Amino acid sequence: MKLIKTMLGLLLMFTLLAVLSGCGGGGSSRGNSNGNNGSNGGSANYKYFTYIANGTNIFMYTIDYATGTLSTSAVEYPVSDGYPRAMVQHPSKPYLYITTVSSGDKTVRVLSITPTTGELTEIQTINTSGYEEIEITPDGKYLYTSGQGWITGYQVFEDGKLTQVEENYYYPNHIKVAPDGNVLYATYDYQVDSSYARYLAAYNINLDGTLTRRTKIDYTDVLSNIAVFGQFVYSTTQDEMYQFNGGATLNQNGTINTGYGAMVATRGYLYAIRAGSIYGFSIDASTGSLTETGAAYPYPATNAYIRKLSVDPDGKYLYAVDEDNKALWGYSIATSGELTKLNWNVTVPNTPFSALIAKVRQ
Repeated sequence: MKLIKTMLGLLLMFTLLAVLSGCGGGGSSRGNSNGNNGSNGGSANYKYFTYIANGTNIFMYTIDYATGTLSTSAVEYPVSDGYPRAMVQHPSKPYLYITTVSSGDKTVRVLSITPTTGELTEIQTINTSGYEEIEITPDGKYLYTSGQGWITGYQVFEDGKLTQVEENYYYPNHIKVAPDGNVLYATYDYQVDSSYARYLAAYNINLDGTLTRRTKIDYTDVLSNIAVFGQFVYSTTQDEMYQFNGGATLNQNGTINTGYGAMVATRGYLYAIRAGSIYGFSIDASTGSLTETGAAYPYPATNAYIRKLSVDPDGKYLYAVDEDNKALWGYSIATSGELTKLNWNVTVPNTPFSALIAKVRQ
């Protein structure tokens, strides 16, 4: 009997340890610290929808996630009293957030996504300062906008609606939330008297969603787009791409002597545009250093201007928004990082500003 009790006690102890270890490591991390965007495989428990904001409306396509094929026609959702610009999806719930601008009025629209059809229903409009960029923390608790205004922060409630928590830090060009959800990075270029303030800043995201500047690093050239992978930050000027260690001091620890435009990082690779092509780089997980994969992927159309690159939540597809040709180009991402152009071409009536693939649980 004593042996049985001892064995039962050990079994209970091991069971308790297994449960505790499955609950995660604690700490304040709000997301995935290594920057991996998923398994690249999709799931039968989800449906995927492609949304394009073209400055007047939102276009929705259903997507066969296994092949990347889009439906032959789109469902169009007019946006009243505003022109859609930037978009982001809630990381775990069926909500889409878009920024709009019209005659000086800037807003964030909260749209619910019908899981079975992708249909959009507006549930809230709230004022904002910036409208060019929109980011959400990986835990879905806080959302930030910027561009042509201040950084504006919002708390996100269970029903997807927003309430403003802060409006601070004047006129960033670009913002990006780190994969762990604890830091927001921003690039700046604004005039102060007869000179310009140009720098990259890192802000701690506090538990209430407010921001506290951790550090900044000054530059004479204009830093533009931002990509983040784990603790490493990448930003580019017209002539160079810089790599930073995103620690407390934001140290620059790498330079590529070529300038790039729009960038995105996913699953150990960084993609950036330059001179009519998309370039791929592998990211060293320990140092953050970039190695060009050797392949350049020319734009599918001449005279293209790629405004934005985006990657779906599982890291399987890359989208390139072509402003000049009013088009969206899609690529599949192999586990090796290689891109393959998808066999479709989508054009919209007016200038597209952003596009994304939404992942919605059924």
